[in-house]
Amino acid sequence: MSERRPAAAPRLAGALGVALAIALTGGATDAARAGQVLAPDTLAALAEGAVRRAVAPLAPGATVACQAVDRLEPLDLPDGHVRIDVTLPHGGPAALMTPICRVFVEERLVRTTPVPLRVRVVGPRFRATRRVDAGNPLGPDDVVRAVEEIPPPWGAALTDSMLALGLVARRAIGAGEALRADAVAPPPVVRRGDRVTLVVESSTVRILATGTARSEGRAGDLVRVVRDGTRHSLAARVVGPCRVSLNVYPMLP
Repeated sequence: MSERRPAAAPRLAGALGVALAIALTGGATDAARAGQVLAPDTLAALAEGAVRRAVAPLAPGATVACQAVDRLEPLDLPDGHVRIDVTLPHGGPAALMTPICRVFVEERLVRTTPVPLRVRVVGPRFRATRRVDAGNPLGPDDVVRAVEEIPPPWGAALTDSMLALGLVARRAIGAGEALRADAVAPPPVVRRGDRVTLVVESSTVRILATGTARSEGRAGDLVRVVRDGTRHSLAARVVGPCRVSLNVYPMLP
């Protein structure tokens, strides 16, 4: 087994270059005809395009490098209208991915070719400079930013936009630990004791009332609220800073 780096798409010429450009955008191509060959480099570049789309939510500045693991064989394309689909057979990305190239002629599947790729992602990554206990906020001195290799799952890496929200630790974070999105959370927008506005809406009426929060929560969480003039707690969903929505009125213990 040997490793081979796929050639860049600009080096492809003629009809194969057109086929690559269209297939990378999810379209179809009829540029390839009988007697033409789909080169191994073209297959590898098509597969790399699928991987790059899969890891698109990476932080700005991240780079993706792919290497074909197996030596690929050229594909002879029969006559007719040719369409090439490239998909990832599994939902979650991994360090070793195997995109599947499917070749259709006249909308009939004529060839299925797996293209195993070794994937390496390098980009901005954040690490804790000290221990942060659960529930404590992450301050600017608690985080250091470095450019290094990011292990899968790549979508779990913390980004600048997340840090800008002002995060708190969901659990204890050790000094030097790489920060992941599941280890932090935005701060509560409603806190215990806050005066809140209660909103009740239907297709015909909208009612506003005021009350006091008896628990804290982030946007989308249910919190306990005591409406002014009553003693009973209501379940209200947080919709914004000091603002909650009452869709149902269950009694809370």
